Amino acid sequence: MKNPWEEISLDDYENHMKLGSVMQLQSLNKMMKGQFDAYPVSSVMILEIAGGNGLEHVQKEKFEKVYGIDVNAAYLRETVSRYPELNGVLECLCRDLTDEEAELPEADMIIANLLIEYIGYERFRKTVQKVNPEYVPVSFRSIWRTIGSLIPHICMCLTDWNRYII
Repeated sequence: MKNPWEEISLDDYENHMKLGSVMQLQSLNKMMKGQFDAYPVSSVMILEIAGGNGLEHVQKEKFEKVYGIDVNAAYLRETVSRYPELNGVLECLCRDLTDEEAELPEADMIIANLLIEYIGYERFRKTVQKVNPEYVPVSFRSIWRTIGSLIPHICMCLTDWNRYII
């Protein structure tokens, strides 16, 4: 069975996210800048990267590798075409994070904004275990309902990211 995100066009997704009544594309862009700058890492994995919103903040001198993960191959092709300056640093991988068999490389940091509510906490926890990062900044659409189920093993750095939570 196909993942529903494989059927949603990038234009539809981004146009919805940037609506004045939604403002999530703009908020996520600012958040990504802060996440890229916050920690001393050389590799980062962005889960469900869509069209690459926020990648303009990647400093090539800081990052050796930026992994963009998404279930939608068309999104990944568009991301690569939008950011040719990241050639050699950006590696896009088409993976369905709801699939337990999805292979992922290790990275120093995972960025997972507005993701956990779509794949579920257990799949997110297993994804983090596979990637084995030092840092995992996240944002939730409904933080207060989700926070009670977080386990101490995954350091969410929520105090650092409170000002960015959507």
